[in-house]
Amino acid sequence: MFEILWVAPYDRRRSNAALSGFERCSRETAVLLAATDLRSASPGELQTLLQAVDRLVQTIGRLESETLFSRWQCAEALAQVRRIAAIVQEHAAVAVG
Repeated sequence: MFEILWVAPYDRRRSNAALSGFERCSRETAVLLAATDLRSASPGELQTLLQAVDRLVQTIGRLESETLFSRWQCAEALAQVRRIAAIVQEHAAVAVG
């Protein structure tokens, strides 16, 4: 996802609020994913992770609506994030039931 929506440090899009929000949200989600062992995570931890992934989906949608990236790039990034969400949801279903 990061390589799909990468922006050079000197790119003018860096000053866009939607891009700043995406970068912040993607870093937060990446840190949560790295810090969470999905097999042993509590339902609360998994819910927190699902919320972060949901926020990431929303920020990618905002990037697309502001045409900061092509539709293809946003669709590819969304597909990757949705795969992550599906994996987390599988683990959440196992943790609950």
